[in-house]
Amino acid sequence: VVVTALFHATTRGGAAGILNRNSLVVVWEVNQNLGGRFRSRFRKLLSRGMDLIITDAAGVKDTVETALGHAGPTVELVRTGGVDLSVFKPAESPPGNKQQLHMMTVGRLHRQKGLDVLIRACAQLPSDLDYKVSIAGEGSERKLLEKMILDLGLQNRIFLIGLEEDIPTFLQSGDIYLQPSRWEGLCLTVTEAMACGLPVVASKVGGIPESVIHDETGLLVESEDVESLVESILHLA
Repeated sequence: VVVTALFHATTRGGAAGILNRNSLVVVWEVNQNLGGRFRSRFRKLLSRGMDLIITDAAGVKDTVETALGHAGPTVELVRTGGVDLSVFKPAESPPGNKQQLHMMTVGRLHRQKGLDVLIRACAQLPSDLDYKVSIAGEGSERKLLEKMILDLGLQNRIFLIGLEEDIPTFLQSGDIYLQPSRWEGLCLTVTEAMACGLPVVASKVGGIPESVIHDETGLLVESEDVESLVESILHLA
């Protein structure tokens, strides 16, 4: 039995399945981004050696089935992201008379997460809005994001706080959770934020619309739509 996730491991698993048909190859796909044209074609070619693909969101399942076609392996939906509600829960003692709006997000500093979109949106917020944005996580785009923040004069508004070990406490300190991703799967951090009582503003991608009910548990915007992100933040502020 071979179980794989992510592109490089998945292609090796598919190749192993082609070379040895006695093997059982199970692939885990967790977001809608299957790579560019070359990676998509290569993945489709090697899918002949895959027996089962597990996806964590209906949007991801649809994307995989469309990319591989009817001759591909079986694709199943298994929502694997559970949230411990004894840990992720609203703060017991919300701070009283808090003046500053605290917005936040958790994730890799990577193009996938759309943090550049978030920074551009913050640059369009009214100057009299007292707010801060805490971004928890590390990744390859740190220097790029730091430069954007400085160039737009937002160094007193947006903070790259690095890795956060206590995510429940961090979320409980916030007012709005932001997830402006370009692509996602189930997106566990969105469900964790909602469990902590935070309204969510998120992109309408991947499995996020399966978690966030627009105008009920949060607001959904199109990916990379800076203006809609600004409007949604102001609606909740």
